[in-house]
Amino acid sequence: MNNEYMELEHHLEKLEKISIGTYWDIRLLFNESNNIILKDGNIEEISSGMNTGVVVRVLYKNGWGYANSTNVEIEEIKNLLNRALKIAKLSNENSKKTVILKDIEACKDHVKSNGKINPKDIGVEEKKEYIAMVHNCIMENNPQNNNGKIASSSVGYSDVVGNSLFISSEGALIKNEITKVLMNMTVVAKDNSGNLQYASERLGGDGFEVLEKNTLYEKAENTK
Repeated sequence: MNNEYMELEHHLEKLEKISIGTYWDIRLLFNESNNIILKDGNIEEISSGMNTGVVVRVLYKNGWGYANSTNVEIEEIKNLLNRALKIAKLSNENSKKTVILKDIEACKDHVKSNGKINPKDIGVEEKKEYIAMVHNCIMENNPQNNNGKIASSSVGYSDVVGNSLFISSEGALIKNEITKVLMNMTVVAKDNSGNLQYASERLGGDGFEVLEKNTLYEKAENTK
């Protein structure tokens, strides 16, 4: 859990008490991502990044207003709400529709990830071993000097770990834990006549356990 998310958790009470005299909701997203690409047996890229974002929505009579930012500080969120309110008022002036919000009980929930193994608990070297294993399986009995059967191969790994929040003026508060893992493999084969054929497979899920070795072998075999 990153510092921005922890800070907003601390300020949730302030967010829930925001009042602009009409309906509003806020969506906040925080995630960390990692990517590894193995191209023709060589590591081509290892990268990581962090993303934060906020989207606010405001309803004024029959008009909606939206605003977004990558700055998730409390004061910025308040500014976004005021900006969205101005847009909603302009939208209402030109709206030909009637907007009626249903009277439903505000939802409060904490949705946990279904993943069993958090990819953050797996080191880069172990992730590279999985990628190399898939590459070796693809190339097994298919060396590049075997009539040039495989012209190129690529194995990519990526994961995302993060959290999202949804808060509304009606009292809704939904926290969502996010973990996603994906591995994709692509092979380009070339026959003796110079014709190219492409094959690809992908495997993904909510936790690192989705990269079960037997399944990876099967996917790698399918790309040959």
